[in-house]
Amino acid sequence: MQTSSLMESVAFELEGTLLKDPDPFSYFMLVAFEASGLIWFALLLMVWKVFSSYDRRVVVTKMPRVMVERFAKEHLTADEVIGKKSRREVEKKERKKKRKRGKKKDKKERRKVKKG
Repeated sequence: MQTSSLMESVAFELEGTLLKDPDPFSYFMLVAFEASGLIWFALLLMVWKVFSSYDRRVVVTKMPRVMVERFAKEHLTADEVIGKKSRREVEKKERKKKRKRGKKKDKKERRKVKKG
């Protein structure tokens, strides 16, 4: 008997797949467990069953990743969430780049002083 070690993966866009409306209001309704209607609930349940049947689950979203990640990992058992970086993450990265450039500039100046 031979066992296959292939791992299957699935990825989907959160807005438009799990959510009926791409408007973030619908997402927050879902997070708060206030999704309206039995038919929509049944549809979400079917999508979740298909999603959870894969070995690796990836959620893709247009919203900042930090807003979706906890819900997707805890309730949808997602392995990874791909989304926009929040403004805070972008600003932090920019500050880090500036510090790095400043350090490189300081090193060049110190080398010039040593050589001169």
